[in-house]
Amino acid sequence: MRGIFSVLSCFLVMVLFSACVSTSSKQSGFLDNYSKLEPVPDAEGLFIYENPQKRIDQYDAFKLDPILVYFHPEAANHSVSPEKLMEVFEYFRSQILQSFQGRYRIVPIAGPDVCTIRIAVTGVIPEKPKMITTKSTEAFGLSDAGLEVKFQDSRTGVNVFTLWDTRRQGEYKRMDVKAAMRHAEETIRNWTKTMMDYMGKAYAKKPEKKNIK
Repeated sequence: MRGIFSVLSCFLVMVLFSACVSTSSKQSGFLDNYSKLEPVPDAEGLFIYENPQKRIDQYDAFKLDPILVYFHPEAANHSVSPEKLMEVFEYFRSQILQSFQGRYRIVPIAGPDVCTIRIAVTGVIPEKPKMITTKSTEAFGLSDAGLEVKFQDSRTGVNVFTLWDTRRQGEYKRMDVKAAMRHAEETIRNWTKTMMDYMGKAYAKKPEKKNIK
């Protein structure tokens, strides 16, 4: 756990002062090509790309990379509790693993027929709740944050499926840390459901294997 905390802390220092997040387009630069994304009907702000030559259902297992966090440029003058950050994104990881259980196999290393899932939460804005009197920020909002996900062949890095969710995740009452954390967890559950819904649709289209006599 200490190693994970150190890596995450170094990453936060790197992205905190990054100017890669565009306030107009909300493109963080995490995805390889935003121009290939297609809007999802009846879901304004949600975009996907499906590789016509490779499908998710061709993979037997998945490898989940560490979740990355991209702060909004406005966060440069704020601080956030690393413990709270770890708590929220460990919750995200646990939600994904829980949703995969009994449906899709998770493996720790790359290999043949393994698809790597890479996730970035972008546009995160630290904010001090109104009831907090200390100088440090203890919570951060995900109302304006975006979700960017790449499903890639673990050996070649070729994109199989890409998801970009820019939809606003509602407001939370900025009164205390617990309220902000509850909102963050609700947002994460929504994002996890969106990912699982599209994976379910992909596997529903998988051709059945026919026994050759």
